[in-house]
Amino acid sequence: MAIKHAATAIAEGVEPTTADAFVASEQLDRPIVPKSAPDTGQLEGLGFSGFPIRLRLLIDALGQVVDVAVLQAQSGDEEAVAHLKAMFFATAYIPGQLHGRPVPSRTDIELSLGATQ
Repeated sequence: MAIKHAATAIAEGVEPTTADAFVASEQLDRPIVPKSAPDTGQLEGLGFSGFPIRLRLLIDALGQVVDVAVLQAQSGDEEAVAHLKAMFFATAYIPGQLHGRPVPSRTDIELSLGATQ
């Protein structure tokens, strides 16, 4: 049985089992919040194209990042993307809540980093 809408499945007491079953951040009662600021020191000295980088974070019900998917990045930003992924994997989150309980959820992030050479 495929779960079409994670929020509906959770409301019915069914645990999501696929990556696309993470509840979208706009459907949450309480949003995903980082426990501390991401360590941006990992980005020092890296070159960026200057174009936006879009990532999707999948965060489990315990607040751990379980996947970081690249939605948009320019050629040449591969090293920066690898460091961004590592930075987000190392950041702990307070999980989003739906119907008063923590749930696996996803959030999209767009980063605009200045071009460097």
